[in-house]
Amino acid sequence: MRAYDRLYIGGEWVAMTGIDAVEVTSPHSERVMGRAPRASEDDTARAVAAARAAFDDGEWPHLVPVERARYLIALSGAYEPHIDEMAALITEEMGSPISYSRFGQAGTIWTNDTERGMDIARSVRTGSVGINQYLPHFAAPLGGFKDSGIGREGGTEGIDQYVELQSLLPGARV
Repeated sequence: MRAYDRLYIGGEWVAMTGIDAVEVTSPHSERVMGRAPRASEDDTARAVAAARAAFDDGEWPHLVPVERARYLIALSGAYEPHIDEMAALITEEMGSPISYSRFGQAGTIWTNDTERGMDIARSVRTGSVGINQYLPHFAAPLGGFKDSGIGREGGTEGIDQYVELQSLLPGARV
């Protein structure tokens, strides 16, 4: 079981001011799989103040999009070696299939250049990608990439794998 007694605030692990812990229960085994500190009002105020300071005075809001992208690519590279570990934790915590936990089913690209966003979206291997929004269209297909399973859900593509095409060519009536 994982147990934590510190909060991540302002870029560092700090002691909480409260005394409570939150028990995380697995939805499929109903066993307690972890404990995390419950932030007090003071902890929450410290976290909000740190986030506000980082946004107002930090470098992120002053970066151009290509610089932000470099940070996100680096973050992705740091995260990648831990995908299996994180997927197992997400599956245990949420009860989702491991294939869903490893790779999300959707993504969103935010950009001032919609055409560039479309180019990026075409290269992203996920079931659906929103450009400057994410409003799923329930007739559109999703799924079927990477470890997200076989086939698709939604749209006509959701049944294509179960359909055998047959052409019927009736002759003229005699």
